Amino acid sequence: MSRPFIEFVQVQALPWRRGIPGQVRRKVETRVLSVDADTGASSVLVRYPPGWEQNDPQCLDTDEEFFVLGGELSIGKSVYGPRTYAHLPAGYHRPTMTSPHGAVVLTFFEGEPQAVDAADGVVDSPRLVERRDALDGDWGGAFHPQFPPGAGRKWLRRDPRDGEETWILGAMPLRHGRRPAFDGICSLRYTSRQREEGIKDSPEIFLADIVAEIERQKKRFPIEFNIDIARRFTEESAAAYEYLVKLGVEFDYFVKRPTLHTVDWMLKTHDVSAYRTGFEAALAQAGVEVVTRTRAREFIMDGHRVKGVQAEPHRSGERVEFTGTHGVVLASGGYQANADFRRRYQLESLSRTPFLGIDTDLGDGHVMAAALGADLVSMSMMPLLVIIPGALLEDVIAVSTAGHRFHDENGPYDDRVDAVHDLPDQRAFYIFDSSPVRTKEQYVLQMPDEVISAPSLTELADKVGIDGKALVETVDTWNAQVAAKRDDEFDRLVFPADRRGIIEPPFNASRMVVGITFPAGGVRVTSDMEAVSVMGRTIPGLLVVGDTAGGLSSAIGLGGLRITPAVTLGRVAGREAMRKDIETEPRVVVKSLMEGAVVERLDHGTTMMLHD
Repeated sequence: MSRPFIEFVQVQALPWRRGIPGQVRRKVETRVLSVDADTGASSVLVRYPPGWEQNDPQCLDTDEEFFVLGGELSIGKSVYGPRTYAHLPAGYHRPTMTSPHGAVVLTFFEGEPQAVDAADGVVDSPRLVERRDALDGDWGGAFHPQFPPGAGRKWLRRDPRDGEETWILGAMPLRHGRRPAFDGICSLRYTSRQREEGIKDSPEIFLADIVAEIERQKKRFPIEFNIDIARRFTEESAAAYEYLVKLGVEFDYFVKRPTLHTVDWMLKTHDVSAYRTGFEAALAQAGVEVVTRTRAREFIMDGHRVKGVQAEPHRSGERVEFTGTHGVVLASGGYQANADFRRRYQLESLSRTPFLGIDTDLGDGHVMAAALGADLVSMSMMPLLVIIPGALLEDVIAVSTAGHRFHDENGPYDDRVDAVHDLPDQRAFYIFDSSPVRTKEQYVLQMPDEVISAPSLTELADKVGIDGKALVETVDTWNAQVAAKRDDEFDRLVFPADRRGIIEPPFNASRMVVGITFPAGGVRVTSDMEAVSVMGRTIPGLLVVGDTAGGLSSAIGLGGLRITPAVTLGRVAGREAMRKDIETEPRVVVKSLMEGAVVERLDHGTTMMLHD
């Protein structure tokens, strides 16, 4: 009997087993996805522990094909990091294999692997793909009528012997790591959607909410907040909402944050891929060329005015120039993925903690703007948070190893972090049932730590080290509170939209991981999004939006202030760039630090005497 067809496997529900089928690597763990009973061919997820090594030369009697999902694996002198692929035919010589820091590798064996003497290994060289970076090469377009819009396919291997093919599908912007990139939570103010649902909003309400958040955060961080930018965002937000709807972005419901929001104004996106497909279509229709895999390196100047950028295509080593008549809109993201950058503004012990965002948030735009003398503000504001996609918060409870809830799971970011740090062992788990795994799988896959499953709560407790009896009681109490829509323990006000408790097995746990949210630091800008220098003057031709701009991001704790300010204020920047005279001179808009207020001395000029 050949291997059965398996359409879908819930990997988290599979147990880890010791060794690989055939027992050629005994000190690794595997999750077996499928096995062919006739040939021994298998698909397995292999977990190499930190420090794993195999120092004896070895060949296998069957083909091994693998794709590294995380960590790093070395075979001889070849190093395989995340997103690297290899197809090693039978007989391929492996002088050594090591994984100093551990790795998780999706692996396919053509038969049950058995070790053979390395001296006897004869490899079919035309079939060998020794190492390939999955980001190299071009993405192909749709190859089937049902292939999703905006997705692509990339070839990894085509076997010259039998034509067998291996390729990778990309249905979203490619990124690696287990971290949320964008969970579709958007802050949109004074919109038609609010009016349709009878929500009375106003610019004054939003400004009051944001000022309250800024005052709260000032107790933790030095903040530069520009209320004029907040006003501009509020004024333009309704038009940005209609623009997104016109692009095809759909919104499901308002996400409630009653402890932070006076009224409901945060919307959940139905499908985040609509941003990509919508903008791709709009840009194509406008005749805009989109250049990817090309990293901006330096601004091009025309006298005192920014007129373009020098950029470096991926791995080319050569620079190309892009220029514009009216200047440059800089929207290059944050700096949370750059540990060296973070270390300048954050304690070293925190500079490598997990983060929200994507791996290209390296601070390039901040550095380029600083090279022109731009004033970088609020750079040390990198709030800690317990990392979880916001779309899952209504479905989970947070439980300590003692088996009890210990805070409001939907409360302010810093309150959640403090609650975890106050636990005796600083160890806790998010608990949820199978419903979000089924309905919100893309967000469950973004949990920063492994999702562990079990058919019952007591078995789940045994697996993760929680008091089982207390966990069952805690979940029973929570389910009753959900039904009553009242949290008597922590006054939580956000409950599952369908009023479902944690009732449907298998049950799941994922360790609560503290990292940083999106950093708030960026270039000081005017309400027209013009960059401002450390001397308090505008930098002609340079407009800055999104996570590269400072001034509004300091209110990140309110939620939803990432993608929509970029869209809303990006539209402002584009309009203003077209309106500005291309010969505009720098103008003073704020006082420079040279003119800062003098701190009053309290020692009244006391002289310090030094003695030998």
